[in-house]
Parts: sequence; C-alpha cells; structure tokens
Amino acid sequence: MKILRFFFILLILYFNVAVAQKANVVETKETLNGMLQNCLVVEIYDCEPGMVEKEWKNEMKKYKGKVMVRKNTINSENVLIQIIHLNNMNAAANVVKTVNGSKFSVSFDLADKDFLSTEKYPDQIQAAKQFVYDFAIKLRKTKVMKNLSDSKTDLMQKQKDHEQLVRDKDGLRQNIQKYKEMIVQKENEIRQNELHQENKLIEIENQKLVVEKIQKKYDAIE
Repeated sequence: MKILRFFFILLILYFNVAVAQKANVVETKETLNGMLQNCLVVEIYDCEPGMVEKEWKNEMKKYKGKVMVRKNTINSENVLIQIIHLNNMNAAANVVKTVNGSKFSVSFDLADKDFLSTEKYPDQIQAAKQFVYDFAIKLRKTKVMKNLSDSKTDLMQKQKDHEQLVRDKDGLRQNIQKYKEMIVQKENEIRQNELHQENKLIEIENQKLVVEKIQKKYDAIE
C-alpha cells in the first residue's frame, strides 16, 4: 500500500511539473541542410521526435507543400502559409530528442536563401513564432489528451478490478457460510454415528448372550 501511495505521489508531481512547462519559441542560428541559417526553435514537452516529425509533415501538406526528408531534415517546398508570408516559401525543420521531449527547429526561406529573421522581417517573424507556438501547443495537447484518455482507461480497469475483488470476497464469505453449515451438518452426522455405534455395541453384547445360551444348550445334548 505504501509503495502504491508513493507511486501516485510521483505521478501527481510529474503532472504538476508538466503543466508548469510552457512552450517558448526563440530565434537562433541552427545548421539545417548543411547550412547555418536563422531558425525558430521550441522544445515540445512530452512529445517524442517521431510524433513531431509526422505531425509537421501533415501540417506542411495542409499548406500544399511538397515534403521530402534529407539528412534528418524535413524540407517542405512551396508552402503557402499566408499568416506568415503572402507568397510561397520553403521550410526546413529538424527534430532532436531531449530529456523532456523534443527540440523542434524550423527555418523559413522566403526566396533564394532569404531566411526569415527579426532583422529583415520583424512582422513576419512574429507571425511565424505564433505559428510554431500554436503547432507546439497543439502537439502537446494531443499528447496529454492521449495520456489522459489512457489514464481514464486504466482507472476504469482498476475500478472493474476492484469490483471483481469485492465480488470475489462476497463469494468467499458465502463459501465460508456454506462450509460452516456443512461442518455443523457433519458434526451432527458424527454424533448420530456415535449413537449408532453405542447401540450397535449393545446389540453385540445381547447377541453374545444369545450365542452363549445356544452354545450351552448345544453342549447339554447327550
């Protein structure tokens, strides 16, 4: 029981820490496709790289992009994300596993290696940060919702297991009562058996007298 309580305490602490972690999109330099370029980077907590990569590919396809993977970089060509830029652009993204989840890096190439940056495109970079932030939040909500669903399923199973244990206990109590009644019955049968034994011993003694009397009668014949 103590171990179970300790487990639940750790679980509660984990979720409290997880809730406190917020997505923070930062602008920095990263190497993508063998080239150092301006990128937006965010750590997406609780999400493994495979999930992030899959969802980013799907996201880019929504914006009519041609998605290809080269050297661990997800390249999306001719995507049209009008909340960032009115014209088509290219996006390059990379996902790396971290202790808390995944580090997601993405660059937006507006045209011929003209990468989105605060220095050159202050308005568009803010829109791009919001786009990346929304993507990270959506993924994390999806992951946490999956965890929540799994936890509810586990809870329901544990409740069913407990209900079964209660039924088992009731069944065992019923068996105990049956055994008690059976013991009483067998004890009565034992007492009846002992009475029968006593009566049979009396019959044996009486029969011995009969045998003895007949034996004497036989011996008296001349």
